[in-house]
Amino acid sequence: MSLVRVGALRVPSLSYCGELVRVHDRDRFLTCLFAPLDCREDIYALYALNHEVAKTREIVSQPIMGQIRLQWWRDAIDALYENDGSVSSHQELLGALLVAIGRHGLKQDYFHRLLDARERDLQDDFIETIDDLIDYVDATSGNLCLLALQILGVQGEEVENAGRVLGMTWGLMGLLRAVSFHARARRLYLPKEVMVRRGGDAEDVFAQKFTPALAAVVQEIAEAIRERLSRVDRMQRDLPKTMRPVLLLAVLIRKYLARLERCGYNVFDSNFQEPLHLAPWFLLWGGLIKKY
Repeated sequence: MSLVRVGALRVPSLSYCGELVRVHDRDRFLTCLFAPLDCREDIYALYALNHEVAKTREIVSQPIMGQIRLQWWRDAIDALYENDGSVSSHQELLGALLVAIGRHGLKQDYFHRLLDARERDLQDDFIETIDDLIDYVDATSGNLCLLALQILGVQGEEVENAGRVLGMTWGLMGLLRAVSFHARARRLYLPKEVMVRRGGDAEDVFAQKFTPALAAVVQEIAEAIRERLSRVDRMQRDLPKTMRPVLLLAVLIRKYLARLERCGYNVFDSNFQEPLHLAPWFLLWGGLIKKY
């Protein structure tokens, strides 16, 4: 078995799904490396699906085309559960998902919620409230974490609560890090109610103009992230170490939060948008001392 170096880690040569995740979702890829070998490929497949679905808005010219693409994924996932033999051997992602579903009994409903929530990406109207934003990241990143926990074989109410909360916080941080990217396409995931209350202006965001009002909006969302991380902190003693690949997301969230604070909550600051180059070391240390 040949090995390749990824930061501080040496890992087996990657499958199609593993390489897709490594290139397009580096942080989640790094957490996968802490999963047992017999689970790793199945988590790669899950995160590869998330990438394919999440990029829908960027690769279609009309919302209707995005709806058609998401419906194709719904039909494809349903076919995997029906096991009707229609999955082409050339469709490596679907083939890998078929294996993951069969091995772990992944809940079909979680996939449907994730796909349904991605319909929101096709709309140009703003998210109204912070509760609406939380619902969105819960349905997308939260459900993704629940599927990952199923693959890892950990279950229970406490585990699911922690996984869902971590998924939500990771989704919120991801949207903050993507404000600049979305602004270039005149898309905004900062809640309208918070923007109005803090005196923020969407046109300033689209022009990538940092203002005190925008800093206040971002800080409010950052506080929502911190509050949810505190919930996970209170649960940590009772959580099994087998859910480490999901728990390690907290290590990276804290690093991004620290960066954001140092930047004065300026989401356009290149220092905030840069990837965490030392992420493999942060994860190794967090996993070693079991502090997330």
